[in-house]
Amino acid sequence: MTSNRAAGTIDRITASLEVAGHLQVLDEGAKLLPLKLAVLANLQYDERSLSVPVLPEAPLRSVRCYDRALAAIQVDQEETHPTLRDDRRLVAVDIRGGKATLYSPAGPLSHDELDLVDLQANTLLLDRLLPADRVAVGAKWGHADDLLAMLLGLDAVSTNRVESSLTSVRDSVALVELGGEVQGAASGVSTEIKLRGKYQFDLVLKRITWFGVLIQEKRSIGHVGPGLDIVARLQLKIAPIDESPQLTDKALADLPLEMSEGSTWLSYVSPQGGWQLLNERRWFVTRDEPEAVILRLLDRGEFIAQCNITPAPRVEPGRLSTLSKFQADIQSGLGAAFGRFSSARQSVNELGYRVFRVVAEGSASEVPVQWTYYLLADQAGRQLVAVFIVEGELADRVAGADEQLIASIQFLGEETAERPAAATPR
Repeated sequence: MTSNRAAGTIDRITASLEVAGHLQVLDEGAKLLPLKLAVLANLQYDERSLSVPVLPEAPLRSVRCYDRALAAIQVDQEETHPTLRDDRRLVAVDIRGGKATLYSPAGPLSHDELDLVDLQANTLLLDRLLPADRVAVGAKWGHADDLLAMLLGLDAVSTNRVESSLTSVRDSVALVELGGEVQGAASGVSTEIKLRGKYQFDLVLKRITWFGVLIQEKRSIGHVGPGLDIVARLQLKIAPIDESPQLTDKALADLPLEMSEGSTWLSYVSPQGGWQLLNERRWFVTRDEPEAVILRLLDRGEFIAQCNITPAPRVEPGRLSTLSKFQADIQSGLGAAFGRFSSARQSVNELGYRVFRVVAEGSASEVPVQWTYYLLADQAGRQLVAVFIVEGELADRVAGADEQLIASIQFLGEETAERPAAATPR
């Protein structure tokens, strides 16, 4: 049961996902509030393997072209329908260092687009479920923690009781059953997962051609996401094909398929479409409303900082606030928590926006805190206020992350306000 996947191999994959259960959130009184969750997703894509190394520690790479990527997500009474933009249907996959990363060579994916295509059971990884040696019917084998973490989208695995077993061989098809339990961490919080699934290996094609799994997950409420109590059913059909017009050498010739820091950034567009930004993947959007957008920074699963971005009233260009007035407003807003200003400066960025940056220090509940405030204004008088909040002892771990995020912010004209293409991060 050895896969013959090689560089240049092309597969056509059809994926279907159903999720039912509840999200767990806290209401204003810190009482647990379950919200009904239902998800239906259907995807179809061609995937060309770019690099298939013998050694598992070497990068494993592919590029996909999505013909279909649709989902219906219902949380309580609200329903959303994320999809891929036409110019983001080409998605690359890079697996290295125990991490699987999806990104688009055509430009940054949005947060919703990444969630849509980054399914559990990444098809580029499925071959690693196969046994390392020859096996007979009835044989069982385990799976490495790193592999299960990548397949299930976890940061780390602490307990792993998952095994595969060869149950039958019939008509040149080997049927394998998969099952067990996994405990680990996702986005910095604990999670418990039970798996029960099957996959088929075609002994003639030398490939896994079908994979189905039932996933039961209970995840704690985290700093960047709700808790989960869900059951997910995922099915993948995999058919090797000879060619795909969108994945030929000629079609891919001028595309930056190699992963870089900039290619993994995500784009975010405000709900009203008035501005956009780019963010590295340590930032998570936890509130997405016209009156305020909140992002939180996780570093190796630890909550480090929060960024609140709010629109400020539009003003006549000649009546923009002064730096000293901005500082006075900050001190008044912080009240008793304010200690001192450690820096304050004014500049004009590459887009011609006037930028105030003020760093204040103080304490909240006897904990040292650093607040970094920004006021951005374009030449038409449109304004945004952003504040980065971090405990004093963690401030060094945010160094530069605030300026990177602010430098990516772009005001949008009415004609481009609906899902614009984000600029390349610098």
